[in-house]
Amino acid sequence: MVASALPGFAQRLNALFDASRDSMTGKPYTNVAVAHGLSTYGVTISGSYLGKLRNEQKGEPGASLVWALTQFFGAPADYFFGAVLTLDGRELGRRLKILEDRTGVPFDLAHLVAAVNAAGEPFGESSWDALRGSVDSVRARRSVLDAIADYFDVPRDYLVKLDDWEQADLTEAQMDLVDAMRETGSSGVSMRSVGQPTSGALRAIAAALRSSHAAATRQ
Repeated sequence: MVASALPGFAQRLNALFDASRDSMTGKPYTNVAVAHGLSTYGVTISGSYLGKLRNEQKGEPGASLVWALTQFFGAPADYFFGAVLTLDGRELGRRLKILEDRTGVPFDLAHLVAAVNAAGEPFGESSWDALRGSVDSVRARRSVLDAIADYFDVPRDYLVKLDDWEQADLTEAQMDLVDAMRETGSSGVSMRSVGQPTSGALRAIAAALRSSHAAATRQ
């Protein structure tokens, strides 16, 4: 597999193939048919080269080819681009693991993939594994990270502003409290007794809920 500076390029290209039909045959386009059609836009490539792009066996295509593909399929000019971020893979992986391991609602990767796809982003189980298991810097589309954050119902910045440790700690404490409420069947928690809800106060409430629930269960 050859790395591309356009994350998700192959998935986005394959999505265009899946969503389009050859007007001559009524069937999905073949690589050869698309390659022939691109010549109308001044781009000459082979069907085999296009196949390698779709299978991630070729690196980033040239700007003229990217433009010709959007023209051929009638896609928006920025279809293959969008905001691409370079992030600390180890920290992003840590946060994704926290989301994956939360209690109360079992993690379902298939549902996550479907939710991200429904947001208009090509995404698969391998995409999740690549983000989740990264230990070096990782490039990811902002729109994909936003869709993941929305699925887990956390602030979008939690997966983007990885150097905002204070806000991340507060978000994780909030998640811990929500999970504790689910685990113990609590319908609500009053914040009056703790004043300004700091991360420490939220975790203290979560611990108290779990402790009280455990004691009641033992009786």
